[in-house]
Amino acid sequence: MAKPQALRCVLFCFVFSMSANNGFKSFLQTDVIFSILKSIIVPNKSKGKISRQIDAPKQKRDNRFEVLPNGTLSIQNVNVQDRGQYLCVAANQYGSDKLLITLSVVTYPPRILGRRSKVITVHSGKALAMKCTAEGRPIPTISWVLANKTYVSESSTGNEAVFLQPDGTLVIKKVSVYDRGIYTCTANNPAGSDTVTIRLQVVAAPPIILEEKKQHVIENTGQSLRFPCTAKGNPYPDVHWVLFDGTVVKPLQYINGKLFLFPNGTLYIRNIASSDSGNYECIATSSTGSERRVVVLQVKHSDIIPRIAVSSQRLTQMSFGDNLLLNCSGPRKVKVPEPDGVNQT
Repeated sequence: MAKPQALRCVLFCFVFSMSANNGFKSFLQTDVIFSILKSIIVPNKSKGKISRQIDAPKQKRDNRFEVLPNGTLSIQNVNVQDRGQYLCVAANQYGSDKLLITLSVVTYPPRILGRRSKVITVHSGKALAMKCTAEGRPIPTISWVLANKTYVSESSTGNEAVFLQPDGTLVIKKVSVYDRGIYTCTANNPAGSDTVTIRLQVVAAPPIILEEKKQHVIENTGQSLRFPCTAKGNPYPDVHWVLFDGTVVKPLQYINGKLFLFPNGTLYIRNIASSDSGNYECIATSSTGSERRVVVLQVKHSDIIPRIAVSSQRLTQMSFGDNLLLNCSGPRKVKVPEPDGVNQT
């Protein structure tokens, strides 16, 4: 909302006088008087004229009116009440002359742009800016009446939660359900006013999940993992997980002896294997909506190169008919190939 501009009106009244004795060579002192003629209504209902004189020698009789030494009448901050007739009178000892000037102050009433009424729906806790743009001459001033009947203008102070921007936009920093209702914007100037109404509807915000919406996790087999899912909202949302095979895991539920969902939304997976690879989706729901988070798990199979840790002697002597036991052990089970014609013991 732009502030009204301070307009200035200048009425020119150039006066020159010459001495009759000296022809056109010498100038005589001339007094200039401006009279402002306004039509008024007197108590007896008859019309008449009122005259206010501003003389050049004194130069000022009003803070806004000034007659300059050259006869120019200057009016600062012109308003609608200044329209009317202005009479310039120039006089000296040889006579006088008059000039009647009519001043028209151009105005048109404000007009607020856009629809005359509308409905705005916003989630609780969000910021809101309601625009109110108006045109008019002079430039109109904007004010608002809130849903609780509070009057707000550009000069309003002491309320940081709700304030008016210079362009007439009403800002509510954090909307609550108590802000719902009818808001009225009014544009005013000396020529009139215009209003529009806005109905504000406030709904509760959907739940939010604090962790990242999509996460990739790569782990080796045998590890135990925790996937957090912290949900916030009003009302407090319900949280559950859906596995890659469609299995639904609810709070305090233990699945297949390896998956458990804590009350805070964290999913625990014990002793992961390659078969556990896939998408794990956390869903938070309430009466106001839902929010999702997906964890993509990739389980790597870590192969170990076989290594013989303990073995029998490379050369073993024994008698015919004795039993033979060959020791061969390592960190993992090793299958020893069976020689032709010899049974493995």
